[in-house]
Amino acid sequence: MLGGFLRRVFVWALLLGPAAATPAVCGAEQVSLQDVNGYPELYAGGSLDLEGVTLDGTIHKDQGYYCLSVAAEDDERSRGAERRGEYTPPFLNKGRVTFVAPPDVARRFLDSMDAGTVYTVSLRFTVGRVEVLGNAYWLASVCDFTVHGAGTTTAGGGGSVRDDDNEM
Repeated sequence: MLGGFLRRVFVWALLLGPAAATPAVCGAEQVSLQDVNGYPELYAGGSLDLEGVTLDGTIHKDQGYYCLSVAAEDDERSRGAERRGEYTPPFLNKGRVTFVAPPDVARRFLDSMDAGTVYTVSLRFTVGRVEVLGNAYWLASVCDFTVHGAGTTTAGGGGSVRDDDNEM
C-alpha cells in the first residue's frame, strides 16, 4: 500500500518538477529613469523596461551612436532634472547613462515621430559600459519601444537625425 502511494508521488514529482522549476513569467525588469541613471552598474546586462517616459522626435548622432533625449513623465528637460536623474540629454556623457538606438531602431523612431514633438513612450533596453576615444560611458541600448501618444509640439515635419557629417 505504501509502495503504491510512493510510486504515485514519484510520478507526480517527475511530471510537475520541470514546470515547478520554470519561472511563470519571463521578461524585462521594470525600472525608473532615476535608478538607471543613479546606479547603472546594478542593471548591466539585463533586459529592462522603462514605462511612461518622454522622448522627442530628434535623434543626435554622437561618435557613431544614435542618442535619444529621454525624460521622466513630467517632461522637464533642464540641468536640474539632469542632476536629479530625471532627464538624459542626447549626447554621450561620462556622468550618466546615455540612451542609444541601433540604426534599425533609430529608423523606426524616425518613421513614427515628428521632430520637435515630445512623445510618451515605453522603452526596452539593456545597459552596458563601452569605451569611446579613451572615455568610459554607460549606454542604455534600446531594442524596442512603444509610442503611447504625442504631447507638446514645437515643430513638425518628420523625425530627424542631427549629425555634423550626414543625415540618416
